[in-house]
Amino acid sequence: MQRIWTPFATIAAAILLAIVGLYIHSQSVADTSAQVTGTAPSQNTDGSALTDLVSIKIYHKLNAGTVAVVETIPFTTAGGTFTSTKYTSLPNGVHCYNATAVRTGGAESALSMPDACKTIDARVPKTPTGVTVQ
Repeated sequence: MQRIWTPFATIAAAILLAIVGLYIHSQSVADTSAQVTGTAPSQNTDGSALTDLVSIKIYHKLNAGTVAVVETIPFTTAGGTFTSTKYTSLPNGVHCYNATAVRTGGAESALSMPDACKTIDARVPKTPTGVTVQ
């Protein structure tokens, strides 16, 4: 016996797939990464032009922990945008980042404020099982 698909059968199949869709899709994966972007200053605190920028330092704090440098980006474009490397496989918690600008000779700005934070929660529920349609 040969089956003939009618427009109704095609629509019924699409509806069935939509209903059972939760069962046939793969499990999503939690995003456990962060990447910092920002704009470097173009002036010094006295209002003069910043002409000797050498780097941007990225600082990180997990939850209420200690602030520590995680990356120094060589950077000489005052007023330009910067991007950190992508930090991956971060543990669960609140990850806060700040940046500073560093001039030739080591003079470093204050930390950028406010903190730029991202909450990581890798505890994605497992896929439901036993899903059926009657």
